[in-house]
Amino acid sequence: MIQEKIRKTSILQQMLVLLQVQILTVLLLILFAAGLTVYSSWDQMRTSGKNLLDIYSSEMNSRLDQAWQNLSSIVYQNYDLDLLDSPNEQERYHASMRLQNNLQNVIKTSSSAQMMILADTEYNICLDANDGTFSLKQKEYLRQFSLECAQAGIKNAGWQFLDHEERTYLYRMAGTEGRVILVVISADSLMSGIQASHAGRMEFVLTDREGMIHGCAGESILSAEELKKELPADSAGLAGNGQNTGLGIAGNIDLRKYYMSYAELGDKKIGLAGIRKKTDIFLQMRAGGLLLVGAALLLLMFDYYIYRLLKRKLVFPMQEAVGVMDRISGGDTDLRLPSMGETLEFITLSDTFNRLMDEVVSLRIQSYEKQIALSDAEEKYIRLQIRPHFFLNAMTTISSLSSTGRTEEIQAYIDALSVNIRYMFTSGLHTVPVREEISHVENYFTMQELKYPDAVFYYIDMPEELGDWPVPQMLIHTLVENEYKYAIPQEGTLTILMRVYEEQPDGEPEDQLKDQLKEQPERILVIEIEDDGQGYPEEVIHSIMSPGGEAAEDGSRVGLYSIKKLLYLMYDREDLFMIGNAEPHGAFSRIRIPERVLHERKKQE
Repeated sequence: MIQEKIRKTSILQQMLVLLQVQILTVLLLILFAAGLTVYSSWDQMRTSGKNLLDIYSSEMNSRLDQAWQNLSSIVYQNYDLDLLDSPNEQERYHASMRLQNNLQNVIKTSSSAQMMILADTEYNICLDANDGTFSLKQKEYLRQFSLECAQAGIKNAGWQFLDHEERTYLYRMAGTEGRVILVVISADSLMSGIQASHAGRMEFVLTDREGMIHGCAGESILSAEELKKELPADSAGLAGNGQNTGLGIAGNIDLRKYYMSYAELGDKKIGLAGIRKKTDIFLQMRAGGLLLVGAALLLLMFDYYIYRLLKRKLVFPMQEAVGVMDRISGGDTDLRLPSMGETLEFITLSDTFNRLMDEVVSLRIQSYEKQIALSDAEEKYIRLQIRPHFFLNAMTTISSLSSTGRTEEIQAYIDALSVNIRYMFTSGLHTVPVREEISHVENYFTMQELKYPDAVFYYIDMPEELGDWPVPQMLIHTLVENEYKYAIPQEGTLTILMRVYEEQPDGEPEDQLKDQLKEQPERILVIEIEDDGQGYPEEVIHSIMSPGGEAAEDGSRVGLYSIKKLLYLMYDREDLFMIGNAEPHGAFSRIRIPERVLHERKKQE
């Protein structure tokens, strides 16, 4: 009954999670659609503004090009211009009249140029023609300006702005030494083609290369004076906004408040900029913007709800579980997970984890018990291997001495044997000082001397300060026994050299690093035994030194294998024992004994 109730609760929770995911998906779709709408409106407005700018700039460029062609028609291949410098006054007069008529005809037939002026300083001649939109004061100012340009020797110049009182003009000139011809268009006339109804809430301004504003047209977002305050004309920085404006207007406008597009006019020394407030763009996208903001708010509220829900049902239970697991990994194996969360999944997880922990603890205890039993078995196995090996050799020796009637030697051998038996029966997985092990090895040599008179000469080299180094009991003794097994000659004398020394590390660390090294390199005692006999058989070397090598099925090599196994059990290392043959002949054995024993049992009495 309880399980059925839990199952139904779990199903309801799963349905609730699915419903929440669906709501979140719908909100994301709404937000995405609103974003697309806003972006589409934004892009459309930017595109429409750029298209308007292209249209107006194209019309203005056409007018400026036509005005320049009008000027060129007066300048090039005009014989009357040369007659203005004639010393004959009558020729100059008639040439001036013809040029005056020519200028007027151009103005009448042109829809581009508003005024044309010819100024010559040689005889102070100044001719002009205009479309009637210029006052007498304005005409006089422009005529005087033309004469000044002629006197200054200006020959050719691109389109320039000229501000006079409350009117701004665009002019371009061509000339020779002492003579110029100007074509003039007012900025208001050039901008008159821009209709506010077409431009929308967009301001168009004429600018020069330094970013100074010389004309405005459009919806009048700001007056000309206000716009000049917003776009200060005293800054000539050539900053950019991602477009190739080439003019200082891009450096003066605050692109955080305005969107700007730009087109070059004429000979690229002037330009037309389209400016629109970004707030106006957003106002025109009101419906899409409201939808976007509403969807974003709903999504944030729902995200907060999901965050609180996940924190209560997922994060907190997981944090509690991690804390319990950390304590368990720290050694508190009796600790178990409490019933976590409100979901069936977490309840199942905690129950399953607790059952697994019970099984792990049980298996761990069984493993420890098996390891203890195995260790005891290993120790007994090694001791049973070493002791019969020694006893068989002793019995053989006593039998040999008895058969030859050497009673006194038998008594001496038995005395030495009793000392070794007492020492041997205290052996196991424990250590003794190396001087004690060497002393019993010397006693063993005394025993063997009775069996093999004058057959062995031995020499032991051990520094006195190393005498207390702990070594496994019966280790050297067993190795010396193998010398008699493999190396004792039938004729002659066998020389056995034993050397005991402390191994030096391969390289000392630098002085500046010694302070950083908290642990010194491990000290190791080396015991080397070398003889001049026939050496170990190759199969013995191969069997003992190979990974996983062990004693033969017939019981041979049991002593060497016991040494290897004993060192591994006590020090957890397999690189402490090595046997081989010396050059030109003889056996060589090396045992390395670390200063610290890892596994050692109580010495048996």
